[in-house]
Amino acid sequence: PTDFKNDEVQMRAFALGGNSVFPDEDYQSASNATGIISESGVADFSPTDLQKYMAGKTVRVSPYISTLRQGLSGVAAPKDLETMFELIYVYFTNPRKNQEAFQSFITKNKQLMSNLMSNPSYYFQDQVIKIRTQNHPRGGGFPKPEDFDKINLDRAYEIYADRFSDASEFTFFFVGNFTEDQIKPLVEKYIASLPSSSRNGTWKDLGVRPPKGVVDKTVEKGTDPKSQVNIIFTGEYKPDAKTDYVIQALGEALTIRLIEELREEISGVYGAGARGSTSKFPVPQYTLSVSFPCGPENVDKLVQATFDEIETFKKEGIPEEVLSKVKEQQRLNWEESLKENGFWIGQLQNYYYYGKDLNTFYNYEKLVEEVSTKDLQDAAKKYF
Repeated sequence: PTDFKNDEVQMRAFALGGNSVFPDEDYQSASNATGIISESGVADFSPTDLQKYMAGKTVRVSPYISTLRQGLSGVAAPKDLETMFELIYVYFTNPRKNQEAFQSFITKNKQLMSNLMSNPSYYFQDQVIKIRTQNHPRGGGFPKPEDFDKINLDRAYEIYADRFSDASEFTFFFVGNFTEDQIKPLVEKYIASLPSSSRNGTWKDLGVRPPKGVVDKTVEKGTDPKSQVNIIFTGEYKPDAKTDYVIQALGEALTIRLIEELREEISGVYGAGARGSTSKFPVPQYTLSVSFPCGPENVDKLVQATFDEIETFKKEGIPEEVLSKVKEQQRLNWEESLKENGFWIGQLQNYYYYGKDLNTFYNYEKLVEEVSTKDLQDAAKKYF
């Protein structure tokens, strides 16, 4: 329970497995199953009926099946909390199969994807994903219009029903304006009564990995004199709370220096950003990426300036004033985040999903305080 917002209760639920447990021939049916179900309505309600039933209510529930997990997300005003629980219940027990909604879903998405790939920005994003996953058929990216012909409605429905057949695999989270006395009867009525077979499933490693060594690729699309640069460092690493934090801080420190160097010194870009992130599944990996838009004539000069800055980080370390700015921004963000329902529900879900020690959450401010320029320099040598 929180008192941050009077009119909001957020919900998340997840279980392990996702579309990874299905063979390649089912991939399109599995990855589009929740989109099809969402457009088909639930129980005896068509999408139009559902819209009428929801008139005047502030509530939304959306199921999803991603690569490694399946689940639900939702939000409701406190007055519509029971409606949210009703929707959770029917998305588990009574998804609707609707041929007309299915055809509409296929037609709409085919058209969307054919238009999307004519846009240079989306085309570039798609190429980056393909390069990063070595063109793995399950590596993500935007589907081609013809991929939608591989979806079988009956199979998509079966896959959805299978992923949501055992509620005992799911962990539910609720954060927002409610009391435990208020929510407990709803949990008992709508969640405790969901079907359960104690299956205890997990995800399957599909073998999607980034390429080894250096990959240098130029993607040409469109007619406007615009360029977009992505520089990505990635690899496996040994996860722990401090390493995860230092990699993130390294991205933030590099962003500060690139804005100073590329925008203010060279005047070559309007904005530049670096980001450090880590993921644990299916194998622990770190990613440090830099991206910026610029004129084609400036690409080589700005790429060189970026690598020069990275070399400075490795050889001379991060300037103390840059680290101070990073720490100050992180403290501010942390203080603000602690007042947001979305932050709490995201943190709770991540800690359960990754099986992390809760003490690392309470020690975050200590981590920020204690990180040194040497920590960041060592990380720059190791991960860049």
